[in-house]
Amino acid sequence: MSLLQAGRAEATALYLVGAGRLWIRETKRVFADLFSLGVSTGGICRILARGSAALEPSYDAALEAIRAATVLHADETPWYLRGKLCWLWLAATERLRVFNVDARRTIEARERFLGDVLLAVLVTDRYVAYAAQPALRHQFCLAHLDRDGKALIARGDAAKPFGERFRALIAVAFKEYREFQEDHHDRALMRVRLRPTWAAMVALLVEGAEGEHDRVANFCAHLIQKAESMWTFTEVPGCPPDNNLAERSLRKPVQWRKVSLGSQSESGCRFVERILTTVETLRAQGRDVLDFLVETTRATTQSRATPSLLPVTASPAPG
Repeated sequence: MSLLQAGRAEATALYLVGAGRLWIRETKRVFADLFSLGVSTGGICRILARGSAALEPSYDAALEAIRAATVLHADETPWYLRGKLCWLWLAATERLRVFNVDARRTIEARERFLGDVLLAVLVTDRYVAYAAQPALRHQFCLAHLDRDGKALIARGDAAKPFGERFRALIAVAFKEYREFQEDHHDRALMRVRLRPTWAAMVALLVEGAEGEHDRVANFCAHLIQKAESMWTFTEVPGCPPDNNLAERSLRKPVQWRKVSLGSQSESGCRFVERILTTVETLRAQGRDVLDFLVETTRATTQSRATPSLLPVTASPAPG
């Protein structure tokens, strides 16, 4: 198919910037060098603006779907707007990734993104923006907690033996989860096997909170308030004990931030939200990114509905 066919050139520009993370001037050079197409820097900017508008309906539908998810991973990473620090928020399921740029990293910013009341089971670190989530609908990332334990060990003194015992219990939780996934697939059995570990963790946190080491005492006093959130994965189908899905989904956006230094306008932030949501969601679903962008630009030109990012649910077999 020729690059010059309807929608193909504009979709390619969106792909090079959004998926290839090229600078606008580099995208201009690619068009000249590979396709013998002369496009000005301003022309590329206008293509990106049109593409952002074309992606808005599919982005809005993905955001609505993510807010209705039953298990939701969330995380955030720095972004920049005209050199000023802001935040790139992510909400993710196995087959959807939705991004949002906000000036703040606060409870209010999280609510602007995901809504005032979040009915999903939320998988996150222990950052304060997620603290209002009820304990039984919240899963703390055990990988983050394991790193907290490692940091305590590195401090030495009385924190070291506590950190070693803490990490040993976290390791048991991960071991039992792997056996649940790979072997017996029995959630009730996993809960039974982890009861001694849960009891030992509670006893360790109480001991640490009442101890004389300030760093350990503060860590334990905060964690024990929502200790149930360490074990939600034993109760809720589809809920893992870590937030690796969100962390993996932020790796490429972080690389893009380091190359691009963020956005230069509010409209640029909206483009970032929409193109990242599109690229990362389609890749999570194993769908072709360029084909989706081509169809989106063509649909907009022809005044028809743009394609959806929502996963296709297989129809039930007849009978």
